[in-house]
Amino acid sequence: MWRDEQHRYYFIDPYLSFCPPNGNTWSVNAGMMIYDPNRSIVILKDPTIMAYDHPVVSAAYLDFATKGRKSGFLKPVLGATPYAGTILSIPYYFNIASNMDLVLGPTVYTKRGGGIDSKLRYLTTAHSGELKFKGLYDFDQKTKRYQVDWSQHSHFLRDFTVDINYTNFSDKDVFKDFGNALNLNDTLHPVERADAAWMPQWGMFQAGVVNFHNSFVESSASIPDVNYVRFTPSNINIGRNVNFSQRFEYAYFNEISPANQGDFGDGVDRA
Repeated sequence: MWRDEQHRYYFIDPYLSFCPPNGNTWSVNAGMMIYDPNRSIVILKDPTIMAYDHPVVSAAYLDFATKGRKSGFLKPVLGATPYAGTILSIPYYFNIASNMDLVLGPTVYTKRGGGIDSKLRYLTTAHSGELKFKGLYDFDQKTKRYQVDWSQHSHFLRDFTVDINYTNFSDKDVFKDFGNALNLNDTLHPVERADAAWMPQWGMFQAGVVNFHNSFVESSASIPDVNYVRFTPSNINIGRNVNFSQRFEYAYFNEISPANQGDFGDGVDRA
C-alpha cells in the first residue's frame, strides 16, 4: 500500500467483502484498488465478483462511492425456489436526482426464464412513494408474468393526508412460482386500499376503501372488501385523572364469500 502526492491510496490484490467474518457468500477480488478521499470514491481495476470462492463476473473497471449516493452496480442477489430454480439478479442503481432513485435488476430463473426487477423511490414536498415491479417471460408457460406494488403518501395543506396502496398480479400462482418478490405483508390476501384523513385541532375524520385479492385462497378463507368512514373527536379531560375518548365509525362490507354469508347475504353494514 502507498499514497501519492494527491493523497490517493493504492492497494495491490485487495479482497473486499461486506459479509460477516468467515462468511464469504459475496466478495470482490481485484488487481488494484485506489481510494480517493478527495472525491469520496473507490476504484477497482480488474475486479472479479465471487460467490463462495467461485467467480461470477469480471470487469476491467469498477468504482463506488464511500460517501453520498452514486449510480452503479449493487451486490448480486442469489436465491432459489422449488418452481423457479436458482435465481440470479445483478441490480444497477440509478441516482436520478436528490429526491429520486431507481434500481433495475436483470434476473435469470434457471427453470422458468428471465425478466427484470425494478424499484422506483421518489420524494417531493407533497408526496413520497415507492413503485415496485417484477416482470418476466415464463419459458415454461410461454407467457408474460408480473407483480406490481405501488404505495404513496400525500400530505396536502397542513392537516389533510391521502395514502394509496395498489397491487396487481398476472396470475394466482405467481407467488408459488417466484416467491414474495415485493415483500408483501400478506401474500394470501394482497390488498389495494386508499385512505384519506383530515385532522383539525378538535378531532380526526377518516374515510377509506379496502379491497382484497382473494384468488390465492379458498372461498371460506377470503376476506370481504370494506368501505369505511370514521370520526374520532379529541379526548376530553374530566377532572385530574379521568380522560374520556370516543370514536364513531360506519363500515360497509361487501364481496362476502357464499361460505361466510350466513343471514347477511353478500353485503353487510356495521356502525
